Amino acid sequence: MRRAYGVFITMLPMCLSCGTTSSLVLPVETEFLIVNTSSRWYVTMGLRPDTAPDDSTFDYQSKLIAPGALLRERFINIFPETGGCPDRFDVRVHLYKRVNEDIPIGLDETEDVDPTPVASAELLDILACEVVVASSYTIVLRDSEEGVGILKFAQELDGERDGTFSGNALAPLDPMPELLENASLSGRVIMADGVGLEGVGVLLRTRVRRSDDDPECCNINSGGPTDVEDATACCYDAPIAIVTTDADGNFSFDRPPGAYWVEAFADNLLFRPVAVTVESPIDNITFIGEVGP
Repeated sequence: MRRAYGVFITMLPMCLSCGTTSSLVLPVETEFLIVNTSSRWYVTMGLRPDTAPDDSTFDYQSKLIAPGALLRERFINIFPETGGCPDRFDVRVHLYKRVNEDIPIGLDETEDVDPTPVASAELLDILACEVVVASSYTIVLRDSEEGVGILKFAQELDGERDGTFSGNALAPLDPMPELLENASLSGRVIMADGVGLEGVGVLLRTRVRRSDDDPECCNINSGGPTDVEDATACCYDAPIAIVTTDADGNFSFDRPPGAYWVEAFADNLLFRPVAVTVESPIDNITFIGEVGP
């Protein structure tokens, strides 16, 4: 028997003298996120409900998600038969690395990925909405050594679960999925009077989760780090891209949607804020410059 999950909305009757009401049940359509917080690995995941036979295909296959990037999807779009969220599901995961790892990602124009996985596995019977149905379910790829994959399956109100694997248990995907498309990540650097600043450097860092007890200091907007040294000691990797502002102070990065640290810098200038942590797409980042001491 399929359970009905949802929130109740009370509908007032047309007849005000009538003492009855009716209720409409709306299902919770759980969004899932695949978040890549590794520093090197590109990840793609296939998903299927656990009601499918173990030897069946994975009808859903994600695009290739770069370090720092995230993918948003709704369970009901890929598992319509579950009514919004499966009780449990299976995951097929492949990890890859870039061919030109000696070049920062943001400077690697082709961003070619080696078609041979560094690690792959099938993880079966992952608990999802069997216990509690929430609006969000997150799968996080954590940073790890080569040949090892560490996934964290987390759900609002219900803690976190591990999925660690090593070696290549699966054949490479053929064809390999395309890279996740880029999203808007842009803003402007100005003086206090609103005049744009040309030639200011703006750098980009990706969020990296290195261990289970990463500090909360990685969020600068919540009283976190206030300089580059603190940021890298916390949860952000070395810069992956650097751009300079145009004549009007505008800047932009070509990266997929994700969680990023953005920082402006220039000789003899100070900036407010020092840096921001954002989730793209976003196009209204603003830094205000002032002459330094």
